[in-house]
Amino acid sequence: MPPSYHGATMPSALYFYLLKRFFLSLFFCISGFVSFAVLIQLNKVSHFATYGLSLKAMLSLLALQVPVILPHIIAFSGFISTLFTTYTLVKGSEITAMRSVGFSMKQLSHPVLLLAAMTSLFTFFFASEIIPLFKLMTFEVVTSKASKPFVMIKHALSDKFSDRLFSQIKLSKKGKNIDQAIFVFNDPILGSLKYLKMEHVHIRGGDLVIDTLVSEQRKETTSGPVLIRETEKGVTVPLYASLQLFQNYVPINYYSTYPLKGLLYRMNKHQLLELLSRIAISLNVFFQMMLGTAFGFFFFSHLYRKWALVVLIGSLANFIAYFAGKSIGSVVLTPLLFWTTALFSVFLLVRSGKLSERGMP
Repeated sequence: MPPSYHGATMPSALYFYLLKRFFLSLFFCISGFVSFAVLIQLNKVSHFATYGLSLKAMLSLLALQVPVILPHIIAFSGFISTLFTTYTLVKGSEITAMRSVGFSMKQLSHPVLLLAAMTSLFTFFFASEIIPLFKLMTFEVVTSKASKPFVMIKHALSDKFSDRLFSQIKLSKKGKNIDQAIFVFNDPILGSLKYLKMEHVHIRGGDLVIDTLVSEQRKETTSGPVLIRETEKGVTVPLYASLQLFQNYVPINYYSTYPLKGLLYRMNKHQLLELLSRIAISLNVFFQMMLGTAFGFFFFSHLYRKWALVVLIGSLANFIAYFAGKSIGSVVLTPLLFWTTALFSVFLLVRSGKLSERGMP
């Protein structure tokens, strides 16, 4: 029987060794997935060129989109990196050696907890302060750098319109607000007529805020304010990619451009949902890393394989739901699926502390 020193204090050298192993794995996973994301974005270059974007503007747009999806990349990278690191630790019998001198699984998971908490806080800061700036810069590129804007009104309160893409436009106005605007235009890619109805349009300064977009043909609705910014060429109206209309242009949610201070100022329902979505993203990062650790320890140690399989299926289901949700409504589904599997993984980690007498390696 190997000696057991229950309650032994983990040396700082061992603590930072584990922390370094998990951090390096996370860093390389993030780098790899970012490179993969950039390659995927390159497929859109031909679509960008269709609308008159210069090469410099296209490269700027591609570069600006990477930080926007970085929190999603960090979350999945956290799961993969912790899973890989625990596998290498178990495969090299390092976990067995640490357990043999009395370190519990809870002690071995402390470096992961610290790294997960720090990464989660960084993700929240990045999503709250950095991403809004990149979204505004992205919006500036697609509205001011394109020589062929896909939807353009010459003046916010005028019935005049650009006939480059439109065959007809109807505006119903009440005072300074446009209650409803229906666009009938030719899709230059599909070569067919498309209909888009904008409801609850309000004018705020030089911007238009559209609360609802409805595709008349597909009967699809996307809720959530959209920022419309006035440029030298007129007012450019972006369409949601979920409607599959002019997908090369990046839609922007009005409140997604708010920093944290702006969201907390006179908070309304939309601002609260945006804040919750940012919190959900950061929590997702934390729990993904804990899930990867729990799955790695239990699956690769040949204990409770069925439980670990449930954790893996749950995390993958959350990952799919996280990326499938293209509207702010996914803020409810994502934490619901993930917290369920996360609580289960925490139970496994707590349970692991009671398995030392059962021959766990």
